[in-house]
Amino acid sequence: MEAATMKIERSIVIKADQAKVWKALTTPEALAKWFEVFDFDRLEVGQKIHFSWEPNDAVDFSETSGEIAMVEPISRFGYRWRIAPPEPAMTLVIFDLETVPEGTRVTVTETGFEAISDAQREKRFNDNMGGWQGVMGQLAAYLQGQAISIERSIWIKASRQRVWEAITDPAQIGAWFSPGTHWRGTGLEVGGRISVYDPETDTDLFTQVITLVDAPNQLVTCQVPNSADEASHTTTWTLKEDGSGTLLTLTYSGYEMDTEDARQHNMDENAVGFGLMLENVKAHVEGQPLPHPQGF
Repeated sequence: MEAATMKIERSIVIKADQAKVWKALTTPEALAKWFEVFDFDRLEVGQKIHFSWEPNDAVDFSETSGEIAMVEPISRFGYRWRIAPPEPAMTLVIFDLETVPEGTRVTVTETGFEAISDAQREKRFNDNMGGWQGVMGQLAAYLQGQAISIERSIWIKASRQRVWEAITDPAQIGAWFSPGTHWRGTGLEVGGRISVYDPETDTDLFTQVITLVDAPNQLVTCQVPNSADEASHTTTWTLKEDGSGTLLTLTYSGYEMDTEDARQHNMDENAVGFGLMLENVKAHVEGQPLPHPQGF
């Protein structure tokens, strides 16, 4: 992708009035509850911001700086921030709010990646591409209540390391998830991608961006939607030693971002599908025939 065309855009409809969403986006007290610490004195253009958060595997720094770029109550809030410190270059983040029948549509865009050095640009873009999906889900969960998720577990007679390899090696994922397809990855690291390669169109499908790697304990990925309006979901794989084997738990969250019409159907379908999928993982790891060889 050309640097000048690098742009992230994500949207979500939240069941809350526009004024309430505005407050959640523009007051330091609220931002600290669902996003991170935004330290600024006044809500006005030019105000300096100090950002900070707990150190984590998703990003290799825990504080940075920026400034408020636009304030249009209660419809638009924007800021610039340094996403590759100590580099001085900043990207521009804009939140646009629009009242819709279901509540408030929030659209976040981030631009300006061309100002980041060649060495940092792609990593920061990929990190934030997946990161904004999670952030939008956190905003919805904060304003609407607890996030909606499905959780399924299965016991596998194998070590955690063996199960970890089965869920992180693209070749093995293809073997138990969709036999006959070609899965590939860009690297097992935060910002890395796992996807199905379609040679006929030379494109990647079902792309997941890695947001947490804690081998061999936990892997978290965020789905890359096909369009700005499509909901994104987060998959969390948790591995725990259990006797002579491993308890593998899959948590799929983000249903609060689905429309009401689609949510229950998706949850019912996935509740069954994830159970079947875990049965395939178990069989693959234990060297048994797949109970569902048609894949998913």
